[in-house]
Amino acid sequence: MSISVTPVTPPIAASAGEVSLPAPAASGARADFSDWLGKSIGQVSESVQDADQAVRNLALGQAESLPQVMLAIENARESVALMVQIRDRVVSAYQALMQMQI
Repeated sequence: MSISVTPVTPPIAASAGEVSLPAPAASGARADFSDWLGKSIGQVSESVQDADQAVRNLALGQAESLPQVMLAIENARESVALMVQIRDRVVSAYQALMQMQI
């Protein structure tokens, strides 16, 4: 009797590339921060929607496996946590700028 075990990849490896800084364009111009932020928010939103759909499928009995649903939920949670940290840093930088005297 042999038991086969399928390895599970961690969600952190999958989400690490999703919210990364874009490479500069070939002309040397930097990408606009607001564009990057908008794309990142869109990716986080998509991740949360994917997790929500996975939970719905699980509730309806259509999910492939519970570990896949859990990975989708964890991926969404990590994405949201990272976005909250970025938001906190931006707010902190804004407050520091507003406190500077001219």
